[in-house]
Amino acid sequence: MPGLIGSLDTRRRPLMRVPVSGKDDLLAIIDTAFTGELLVDEDVARSWGVVVLDVEAEIEMGDGSRRDVKQGLLTVVWFGREHDATVQVVRRSTSQPRRRLRQDGEPAALLGTEMIAPGILNVNFSSGVVTIEEVVP
Repeated sequence: MPGLIGSLDTRRRPLMRVPVSGKDDLLAIIDTAFTGELLVDEDVARSWGVVVLDVEAEIEMGDGSRRDVKQGLLTVVWFGREHDATVQVVRRSTSQPRRRLRQDGEPAALLGTEMIAPGILNVNFSSGVVTIEEVVP
């Protein structure tokens, strides 16, 4: 199976479109510091139909802040096969203003290393092409 192909945006962030079963693709930033599969906020979770479970946790974000999350599931098509991805849904604190949904091409999710493993991630800053190759154990 050919690998997945993404790109770098104008800010040189590696992006990948994650096909969601029955929905539009979810544009995600590849974040190798995030060890989960997908991370979205509550608005994105609602919009893409994430099934939110009654499982809560606290996670540390890249900036060192701590955030409450709920776990959820989202059926995506990954390497041509349906996969129930575990989604960390970040709860908006009451002090945060509600953001409008990203409809302007901005990424709506973080894609973490659990989605990539045991694959090979290649980010070519010269060509602007990002690839994830599947490695079948």
